[in-house]
Amino acid sequence: MAKIFRTEELSIGADKIRLTATSDGQFSFKKADGTEMLSNTTMDAEVTSLNNKLDGIISDRKEDIADSVSDLGDATDARVSDIAVRDAALTAGINARTAEITSLNTKLEGFASDRVDDIADSVSDLGDATDARVSDIAVRDAALTAGINARTAEITSLNTKLEGFASDRVDAIADSVSDLGDATSDREDNVESLANMIGSEDVYAARYTLDSHAGDETFTANWNGDFSPDTDPVVCAMLRGTSASDPILGVMISGAQTDLKTGAHFAFSDQLPNNNYELEILVSKAP
Repeated sequence: MAKIFRTEELSIGADKIRLTATSDGQFSFKKADGTEMLSNTTMDAEVTSLNNKLDGIISDRKEDIADSVSDLGDATDARVSDIAVRDAALTAGINARTAEITSLNTKLEGFASDRVDDIADSVSDLGDATDARVSDIAVRDAALTAGINARTAEITSLNTKLEGFASDRVDAIADSVSDLGDATSDREDNVESLANMIGSEDVYAARYTLDSHAGDETFTANWNGDFSPDTDPVVCAMLRGTSASDPILGVMISGAQTDLKTGAHFAFSDQLPNNNYELEILVSKAP
């Protein structure tokens, strides 16, 4: 069971703090020297002061809130009015846009109907043009086929004629080659006969085969020992090709040669194009 002590002053903590109480319920904490640290009187005063400050703060806050509520009311009223104006404008705009869309839909339906009619007419015209074009192509194709057949027949006929002409030409060339061979053989025999005939006279004849002189422009002939005229002889020379397609070239004695008793130096009008050429020389004593 708790014990109750009755006293007007109580020392605590080795008399460092003293708690004093009175019969009317007042109390205080004091130091050993009597200096008051805390009492219900000071506490009541501080609470009263705090309450007064709090009442002032609350009053000021109420006034601020009232002002804010008033301002908010004004702003709300203005906003509501602005929203009403905007809503009316929006409604009017929507109605106008709806009317415009309805008008455009009506126009679009009419345009689409007209366009469908135009397309149908165009398709019909295109069908007619296509049929006409197909018919024209068929006519042109038939004409082209007939032309190709006629051209083919003409080409076949020309090929037949060309084959006959080519065959005749080949035969003619073969005959010409044969005749040329015979003429060449006769020419060689005549030259040889002439050489034999003039060898016993004051004339010298010789043929030089130039089968290794392609590209040359000169040739030196020597008849020393074969023919020994007393005076400078008269010298004639002829250059001929052994093929019918060989170019014709001229030949002459080169330079001012004063001694032709033993030989002569000849110059051609151009380089020998191949090895098909022969040089025929006739040397005669001067009269």
